[in-house]
Formats: sequence, structure tokens, C-alpha cells
Amino acid sequence: NLAHQLPVKLTSSNFLLWKTQFTPMVYACGLNHHIDGSKPMPTQFLDDTNTKPNPDYMVWLREDQLVLSWIVVSVSESILPQLVGATTARAAWDKLVAAYASGSKPLIRDLKMQLHTLHRDNANIESYVQKAKGIVDKLAALQHPIPNDDLVEFVLAGLRPAYRTFTRSLESRQEDISFDALYGLLLNEERQLKRDEAHTVIAPTAHRGRGRSSNQGFTQSSQNRGFQNFAQTNTPSQASTMSGIIYHNCEGKGHLARVRPSPRINTGNKASGPHVSNLARTSSAQDWLMDSGTTHHLTADLNNLGIHSEYQGPEEVTLGNGSKLPISHVGKSSVIISDKKFTLDVILHVPNATQNLLSISSFTKSNQVSIEFFPNHFLIKDLATR
Repeated sequence: NLAHQLPVKLTSSNFLLWKTQFTPMVYACGLNHHIDGSKPMPTQFLDDTNTKPNPDYMVWLREDQLVLSWIVVSVSESILPQLVGATTARAAWDKLVAAYASGSKPLIRDLKMQLHTLHRDNANIESYVQKAKGIVDKLAALQHPIPNDDLVEFVLAGLRPAYRTFTRSLESRQEDISFDALYGLLLNEERQLKRDEAHTVIAPTAHRGRGRSSNQGFTQSSQNRGFQNFAQTNTPSQASTMSGIIYHNCEGKGHLARVRPSPRINTGNKASGPHVSNLARTSSAQDWLMDSGTTHHLTADLNNLGIHSEYQGPEEVTLGNGSKLPISHVGKSSVIISDKKFTLDVILHVPNATQNLLSISSFTKSNQVSIEFFPNHFLIKDLATR
């Protein structure tokens, strides 16, 4: 079946890819001379009077028309007009080469750019690796193969922060790792992270931090002591980065920090939320409050989770007043604070909650940072560089 042997139809932008599938079939049939001119066409007649047909020519003609038909049926409808007037396979081939061979250069540049900007986002490992492999396969088909070491580096560079430890362990290895071996290791790491995530969701709690006074830099009001308001407002704030330290000047406004979603969290211009024991009451669903007593990140909006799955366990979120809220999903995402991206691992989707909470303990552990609070600002310090 020719459709199975030539599944890719020639378009204006995939000539080298199409050529890569077409030429092996022609060579396998011993008919490559009909497109590359390596064997001249036999004379049509054996005598000068043109009365005795040449049997070799008749064989050649049948073969040539067969190859020509392969070319015709393997191009898209928009390309067919280019073949009008081509009576031999070589003539049709030369027309296509002249018209479309140079058009593959932009495609090669685009594929290389896709590889350099490869990022996992919310895809699972299988989809992420298949995407990388698809780009590399297309480049190889276009006669621009990517070395194994480069491919491994591109894939590792695009992983989420949760894979940071895994990436560092591979970088410390002396021997090179193949792309196929990397794929297997990534699948194992993904399964392990999911297991860890499931184990972490044990007796989650949401309550205010203990032993904190109102002058410790969390809020200006004792009513919502133990929280940090991460609402996005129109009030200007100042931030800078200093050798692994993110400094945020809150201008004395309750430690207000600008947070941008990355990529899906929507932050809004809302007022500070109430006491955490009133979590199930009315408050802004778009503010993120940093809490010292919460064991996990909490949100009522499933859109705030990137990768997520339904929670099948028996645990519930226990509030400071003893009441419990059911957990619907478990996932992860990230936010941007002062132009730096931070991971939010193990976010609990709690539909009945009305306030988004960022757990200080989970945040600092996931991102390997420490947080110091002052009257009018706070510092986020990278533990690796502090």
C-alpha cells in the first residue's frame, strides 16, 4: 500500500522530510536512476530508421512512469500544479527540488528554536519527552541530527524545579547517559514524585502560626496574625535581587508583595483575608496569604494548579477551629515574586476553602530558601548562595 509507505505528503515547507521518506523506497526498488540520472535513458529504437523498438527502452519507460506516479500521489493537492508538463520522473523531481528544497531552511531554524526553548510546563514526562523526540526526529530527517549529549541537556534544562535534585545527580555522573536511558529514569522519578506527593497529604492542617506577635512582620493586624498577604494590587512596590537574595520593600503596607502567576495562577486586587480559623467564610479567592502554621498550600480554584490529579485518600484539611474540609485534587504550580520563579509543590485543591494559603514550611523546603521578615520588608534567601 503506497499510502502506508509514503504517509507524509509534500507541502511547501517539508521537502526534506518528504524526500527522506521517498528516496529510500526508490533506492530499495533499484529505480533511483530515474530521479538522479545515474543511468542514461536507452534509445527508443535500435535502428536509424526508427522501425525496430528497443525493448530496454520499453522497460525503462514502464519503470519511469511508475516512479512518476509515486511522485504525483505523494504530493499535496496544492503542489500538483508544479508538476504539470513533467513527462518523466526526473523532470518532476527536478521541478520539486528547484521549487521547495531551499524552503526547508526556515523550518530547520524553527525546530532548533523549539528545542532551545523546550519546557515541560504542565505536561507529563511521557508527553514532554515525546515532544523533544519529535523535534529531534524532524531535524534528523532534514539532515540536521542533534547529538545525544545535546538532546539530554535540552531535556534536563526544560524540567520543572521539582526535578532539580534529579538533574544535579545526573550532572555529577562521570559517564554519559543515553537519551533512552534518561527517558526511563525520568519516568521513575515522576512516579516517585507522585508517590511522595501522595504520602505528603497526611493530616494536612490549616491554622494560624503559634507564638507570633504583631510586630514580627507578618501582618499589621492581630486579626489575621500568622499570614502574609500576597495580593496583586495597583500599589507600587520595590524589589531587587542581590546575589541569591530577593529583597522586597513592602513600604509598610502589611508586607504586600507583587506575585505573578506562572503560568496559570490568577492573582487579584483584594483586601487581606480573615483569621485562618475563618477559612471557610467569605474572603478573596484570589489572594495568596503566607501562613506559618499551614502544612500545605491550599486553594479553592483548580485553575491555580498546573499538574494535578484527583485525591483518592481519606484525609481532610483540619482548620484551627477543629472543623474539616474535603480535599478534591492534589497538584503543583509556581509563582513569580520579584521576577523570580518559585515552585509551589503539593497544592491541595479544597473547593470549600475561600482563601488561598501558601505554607511557609512547604515553600522554603521546595525552593531551598529561607525567609526573613522585618517591619517593612522581607528577604527570600537562596540557601545554596547565602
